Amino acid sequence: MRNRILYMIISFVLPNFVFLKANDLIGKNPTLTKTLSPSVNLSISQVSAPETGLPLIIVTATNDVPVIGDQYVFLNVSGMGITFGDYSVSGYQINIADGSSAGSILFYVQDDLLAEGNEIATLSLYGPSAGLVLGPVIEQNLTIEDNEICGGPGGIVINNQAQANSFRTTYPGCLVVEGDLTINDDDGMGTDLVNIDSLYGLTGVNGALGIFFNPVLSKLDSLNNITQVGGDISIFDNNMITSLTGLSGLSSHTGTFSVYNNPALNSLNGIYNLTVFNNLNIYSNPNLINLNGLANADIINGALYINGNDNLIDISGLSSIASVGSSLTISSNPALTSIQELTQLISVNESLFITDNASLENVNDLLFLESITQDLYIDNNGALTDYCGLYPIMDKEVNMGGTAIGGTITITNNAVDPSPADIVINGACGNIQNERTGQKYTSLQDAINDADPMGGDTIVFLDHIEESFVAYNSVYVNSNGFTLTIPDEIPDVSFGRMEIYQDVVFIWLGGTIIVNPAGLINNDGTLHNNGTIIYQGGTGTFENGGIYKGTGSFQGNFMNYGSVNPGN
Repeated sequence: MRNRILYMIISFVLPNFVFLKANDLIGKNPTLTKTLSPSVNLSISQVSAPETGLPLIIVTATNDVPVIGDQYVFLNVSGMGITFGDYSVSGYQINIADGSSAGSILFYVQDDLLAEGNEIATLSLYGPSAGLVLGPVIEQNLTIEDNEICGGPGGIVINNQAQANSFRTTYPGCLVVEGDLTINDDDGMGTDLVNIDSLYGLTGVNGALGIFFNPVLSKLDSLNNITQVGGDISIFDNNMITSLTGLSGLSSHTGTFSVYNNPALNSLNGIYNLTVFNNLNIYSNPNLINLNGLANADIINGALYINGNDNLIDISGLSSIASVGSSLTISSNPALTSIQELTQLISVNESLFITDNASLENVNDLLFLESITQDLYIDNNGALTDYCGLYPIMDKEVNMGGTAIGGTITITNNAVDPSPADIVINGACGNIQNERTGQKYTSLQDAINDADPMGGDTIVFLDHIEESFVAYNSVYVNSNGFTLTIPDEIPDVSFGRMEIYQDVVFIWLGGTIIVNPAGLINNDGTLHNNGTIIYQGGTGTFENGGIYKGTGSFQGNFMNYGSVNPGN
């Protein structure tokens, strides 16, 4: 009885110790050895799974020994970017029945339809019931293989129609190509790549996009959900592609954008969402007639190269380009007659080349060009006679110590080859001229501002003019049969207006002034009208606080706070 009481006390106080020898209890000190309590650990049936096919992973909690009474432990799922869209489970409580040593739940990997790369879901145990103790292995990592990013670092190559047709079978759920995407009907097995319809739904290419050597591919429409390309874009030697409308979703890319040797291409329409280019090369496209598809482009970080496009008649589409980060080349475009779309160009950060454009007659629209970091090279433009657009930059170069052009100036083999000093002497260009001084202007406002304040100057129109203005100085205006249009609105002006200040005499010698419906005539001086002033729709307002006279006519609403002399 005494031995039994001693055993019970020792077992209660030292529950984690057991006796190795029962006879140690009699007359001897007992020998004790420490043992670990039974614990529950976590395991999973596989450590990785794809998003496709709803793969099943068995998640098991295993105790070292059978449990006494029903027991349970909870499962937690965590990880960077892991959401309920990535998985589903049969339950978060893992039950282990009385007398059993393990219990399981079912974990399903789901396709979340997001291109986010492989993710790691961390599964861990917590909150065991009273009869369980958490063991050393209570956490497992499960890699969820993203099927929306496909192709691996090596990218995807489509060489024939069979590969194109099987794209969705080979890469189910793919949204983004991890490497390069190359569409190239040049596998040596004939030319059969007619369409790439199965690529529809792609939203991005992390590498380069190459579309080349495709003799019978005529459309790129199935690519119109691609919004970004992480490398170069190269489109060349495609015999039947007429436009780039299939790239209408593209809003960003990294690298060089090149379009060349596409004999049927007549338009760049389709890339209007691209506003920033690094290097842009458009060359040897014999049927391309304009660059309208570039209408929203405003930044060229690198080089801009326009060369060898036989039927290119204008470079519309470049009208928002303010600077070119490297060299600008416009060469060997025999049908190009003007570069009037470059009116916003302020700087070229390397060299400017204008060469071998047989029909180019003038460079008048470089009026706002302020600096060329390296060389200016104008050569072999057989019809080029007018350089007035270079007047501002040449004036800085000649009269301000050569600060505008960093390198050499070469003007040779053109119809006329003026020196920088000649260009300055010949003066600026514009559609408006002061008859007394001979000075030309691009803005009526500038011409009025420079006129003799006493009214001795006549401003002559050399073309139709559309502009709002304020008459600070008295002037005669001879329209020469051209029309002056007062617009509804222009930048930085809330509404178009023709405004004549007090003590100013504005004499319209003849011709037509058209005022758009939201435009305004406000006369506080003297408006002498010998021509015709018409409000479109006849609904505009002429506010006269000064003197209105002349032999001409006015059509519209007339609000008179001043005087009107007979003759109208």
